[in-house]
Amino acid sequence: MDMLLGLDMLKRHQCVIDLKENCLKIGTTGTTAPFLAERDIPKTAEDSDQQPSGSAQGGSGTATATVTDENVSKLVDMGFTPEQSRKALGMCGNSTDLAASLLFEKGGQV
Repeated sequence: MDMLLGLDMLKRHQCVIDLKENCLKIGTTGTTAPFLAERDIPKTAEDSDQQPSGSAQGGSGTATATVTDENVSKLVDMGFTPEQSRKALGMCGNSTDLAASLLFEKGGQV
């Protein structure tokens, strides 16, 4: 699973789990994140238990993938600064899901 939010994080960001709309509504930013159907989960994500280097587990923070402007924009739309977004994406191999999870967990301080 690429993104896992605990109850404390959901409460801190005033999230609402909307099962009728099949999404997570993030109250502090006004954005929504759609839930994936089981058939939409990439096979590599189901089989992998690894996290990218520098993830929330306290890795080295070395970028392993090129950070794209598109992914920076996605995180900026969630309420983070471009600098926070670039740093988190670099730490998470350009994965927006992992970077968002890291930023939410750390309160934007990465």
